[in-house]
Amino acid sequence: MTTQRQNKRGDFVFRLTFRNQAGETVEPPQRVDIRFTTEEKAGTFDARFLSDGSCLRCKRAPDGIDVFIALSRQYIGAGRMLMETVSIVPDKDFDGGEKRVASKVSTSVLLWDGPSDGDMSVTGTIIL
Repeated sequence: MTTQRQNKRGDFVFRLTFRNQAGETVEPPQRVDIRFTTEEKAGTFDARFLSDGSCLRCKRAPDGIDVFIALSRQYIGAGRMLMETVSIVPDKDFDGGEKRVASKVSTSVLLWDGPSDGDMSVTGTIIL
């Protein structure tokens, strides 16, 4: 994973893609709650995707979800950016017919005081 430096007060897009256990790209689940923070844990940046098209700080992309991270408006600290997701997927074996798939990962983004690295293409993959 190549580290991508981003100014801790800058804005950028983070593309999330989804794969099944076989590694095949799949559609985003019916609901995804996303939380970004840093090692410093000075704050959080939250987003939510719903399959009906309604989104908070994101939009449907051809191969996943684009999350619009606006650090110019919401400070989350410095250091390695961390991402937590909870995906809601249909599964008849669970109460209410829904299964929650949780994930917590360290991203390739390092938030710092210096300039951002050129045109950043930041991506992450969630395995359902």
